[in-house]
Amino acid sequence: MKWQFQNNQMPPVPKPTNWPMPSKTKPANIDRTVKQNAV
Repeated sequence: MKWQFQNNQMPPVPKPTNWPMPSKTKPANIDRTVKQNAV
């Protein structure tokens, strides 16, 4: 029951919704901050 619940609520909910949006905006923001900090 626990595995099915997490498997059904983890990949189909937070991954598809929190992966394409924050994944593309976060890496770019982090890259800019890291580059500015490094410079």
